[in-house]
Amino acid sequence: MLIPSAAVGALIGKGGEAMRNLKSESGCRLQMSKNQEVYPGTNERICLVKGRIASVLKVADAILEKIREKVDSSIPTDMYDHKGIERKNEMKLVVPNTSAGMVIGKSGARIKEIREQTGANIQVYPKAGSPEAKVSQERIITIAAEQDDVLMDALQRVLEKVAADPQHAITPALEHKDDSLGAGGGLLHGLGGSMQSQPIQPFDFTNRGQNMSHDGHAAQHRAQSKTKCETPPHGDKREMKERCRVPDGADE
Repeated sequence: MLIPSAAVGALIGKGGEAMRNLKSESGCRLQMSKNQEVYPGTNERICLVKGRIASVLKVADAILEKIREKVDSSIPTDMYDHKGIERKNEMKLVVPNTSAGMVIGKSGARIKEIREQTGANIQVYPKAGSPEAKVSQERIITIAAEQDDVLMDALQRVLEKVAADPQHAITPALEHKDDSLGAGGGLLHGLGGSMQSQPIQPFDFTNRGQNMSHDGHAAQHRAQSKTKCETPPHGDKREMKERCRVPDGADE
């Protein structure tokens, strides 16, 4: 989810207390991008949210509350905002390109259905068929409505489509140990990447395969080196015991 920088401090709280409480109450895993790491083309930071849909909706409600408390209606809009709609009435999701396709549906049928069923305004950026959309690995889904119940209803329907993406289950490992970050688990997550500064690892899913390959080889090496057994030429059990040992420095 994208969060205006003005609302981030209130969401994290002093010493990360508010974020920890939200993580505990919702059961979600939460992680905020660093101070100067905003999504390109915006002044908004990325909050990675992972949890069951009902739990993610609780987090979204808390985020909206902080946006309404801290974000002035006069702040400049960006390319992902709906025209004529205040930021306090919007939710912006960063999702993988394949997940956006699940929301849009064939010839836009699914997104049209959600709009008609809820009355919310829903847009996906970059626009389908644009040069940017063809090369982008992720899309922004902006959901807007003046009534809270309409906004949350539309958000739930969008999240259900995102969660139905079979490629969506691949989740990068969370590596930051900051106290303001959660450590839960769940079924649904949001991803954001292409940071203007050095990308932070949880949102950089382009090198995931390489990282997994490295970790896999390392684990295999540890497993192979944990115990070394040499078979004596005549199968003597006492000699076998002497020759089967744990190398120095290995975990027992």
